[in-house]
Amino acid sequence: MSTMNALLRRAIDSGAIPSGAGKQTIAIPASAWDEDKSAPPSYVPMTGDGSQKLANGSWEFSESSIQRINTPIFMPKSWDGGVIGVRSIWYSYSGASGDVLWAYTALNRVEGDSVSSGSLLSSVNADDAASTVDTAADATLRVADRVELDLGAAAEALVGMRAVWVQVERTATSGSDTLNNPVRWIGALIDYTTTAATDD
Repeated sequence: MSTMNALLRRAIDSGAIPSGAGKQTIAIPASAWDEDKSAPPSYVPMTGDGSQKLANGSWEFSESSIQRINTPIFMPKSWDGGVIGVRSIWYSYSGASGDVLWAYTALNRVEGDSVSSGSLLSSVNADDAASTVDTAADATLRVADRVELDLGAAAEALVGMRAVWVQVERTATSGSDTLNNPVRWIGALIDYTTTAATDD
């Protein structure tokens, strides 16, 4: 038996074969999110770029009031039930400069729950200092800092339907939100950890 095969055989016997577990990301576009009835931003339908033939929908968040959007995320079976990271993707088309303050909340709902009930998992105000908008005529795409929603002990109740409702808020009334212009939010990246290579 070759040295490589011997090492592989030893790894198999010890149970040390890689499981495929690790970090994963789900991308959720703006069109998959719903407005919050108490503080809705405006949805801007698909708009195209005449030269590039590109199009995207977005939520336009005001610079003068708190506005929110929500979506359910039906997590894969292989999710470890732990921390979920949220990163907003957005841009400003104003040519102004400043920072935007995003806040995130997560709500846990399990199989058999009423759609109007659930356990609040985490609420995080995230000073999005990395998303400073450059002063420029052209819109520049920004990816906000990763904010971790620690599901903690509540995640243990996630059985059957493993669903987490996530809310994104622009806290424009905060002194940390210094961009005095609307911004357009085009989606989020949801980071999570798996415990298996597949969802079988």
